[in-house]
Amino acid sequence: MRVIVAYDGSADAEVALSWAVQHAGESQSDLTLLYVDDGMTVLPDEPLTRDDPETAAATLERRASRIREAAPGLQVTSIVREGDVLHSLLRESTPAVLLVVGSGSGGVLHAPARWSLGARLIAHASGPVAIVPSVAGEGRHGVVVGIDGSEESGDLARFAAQLALEAAQPLRIVHAWSPPVMWFNPWPLDPEVLSVVETPHQEFLDAVVDRVGHDFPGITVEGTVTRADSAVALLEVDPPAILTVMGRRSKSVLQKALLGSTGLSVLLNLSTPCLVVPDAALISPGNVS
Repeated sequence: MRVIVAYDGSADAEVALSWAVQHAGESQSDLTLLYVDDGMTVLPDEPLTRDDPETAAATLERRASRIREAAPGLQVTSIVREGDVLHSLLRESTPAVLLVVGSGSGGVLHAPARWSLGARLIAHASGPVAIVPSVAGEGRHGVVVGIDGSEESGDLARFAAQLALEAAQPLRIVHAWSPPVMWFNPWPLDPEVLSVVETPHQEFLDAVVDRVGHDFPGITVEGTVTRADSAVALLEVDPPAILTVMGRRSKSVLQKALLGSTGLSVLLNLSTPCLVVPDAALISPGNVS
């Protein structure tokens, strides 16, 4: 899988680049630094305009050269494009390409987050997108993936397992569920009834964990079923993960315009890299890298 990181020289972009370099090394992927001159952004101390593409290319290539020196085995290229940042990135997106952007790119952590660059990339990209926060907390461990019980859940879990294997980390599979809407009332729910309702969710998770554990014997695979909002379940994983993986189902044009509530909630509270995978990019483990 090819890794393309959006880079404009900002502090947020440097954090995203650092993560992309590490991931590309772990997954033995080629890395591309992509700068899009939209006529407004600048690289530090070197203003770029549409009339000066050579300066942009030279600046970006110097950054790529420093990466090659630090990681000799990594294939690194640099590309400068002109035009709209979002559209330029989407043109690069395929199921075999991982797009990486910093959390400050387009203001992912600032309202209105659903219209930010990162959120719009996630909603419309053909391939996986990683959003990397500017500051990550300490004590993080493992890769966590959220599954919803759909047919694609097993493929998403295996996709996350490949990432965990490459990073030499354990995998935690989280399946959150909520009671039927008709049960929402001011009275406490019967624990015995809830236990009965939760049983098929537990059985589903156990089957996914067993399958992934069989396919990836080199990593530890654990599963958790929780009665909670999906976003809350992912954000409250303890200890926090080094990477959170979520799926994105194929949607209509209108639905794509609005990032799903789970994805939006996770982005708003982002403190660890988050990788969102559309159904089209859920490929077999042997083809992930």
